[in-house]
Amino acid sequence: MKPFFLLFCLCLVHVSSFAQKDTEPLIRDCVQPEPLVLAKVKIGGQIRDLLSETPLIAVKIKHKESGESTISDLNGHFSLTIPNKFPCTLNIQYMNLPARDFIIKKASKELNIVLHARFNSDGMKYQPQS
Repeated sequence: MKPFFLLFCLCLVHVSSFAQKDTEPLIRDCVQPEPLVLAKVKIGGQIRDLLSETPLIAVKIKHKESGESTISDLNGHFSLTIPNKFPCTLNIQYMNLPARDFIIKKASKELNIVLHARFNSDGMKYQPQS
């Protein structure tokens, strides 16, 4: 009777080890879905003064939806990599002038943004005529 009991116990241990091995791959093979990532697109252009048409240096350009931002270079040029979701809003800030929002309808590397940012010889900002 002892040999049968030992054989029975050995079979139970063997069968239970197979049962555990079968469930492990199922748990291990479960993969979490990756979050949806929008493709990125590069936009850019130049920022100029309305009256003199000179490039504006150090203008802050911020994509409102993603928070990505950059600053225009010595020639007023800028480029920004943002999610490919249009229309979008660019927030433009230059020195002490109030920030302005520009709606961009499609991706472009040749955006031309014009601001009224004239200064006199003393460095004081001209007040717009009402």
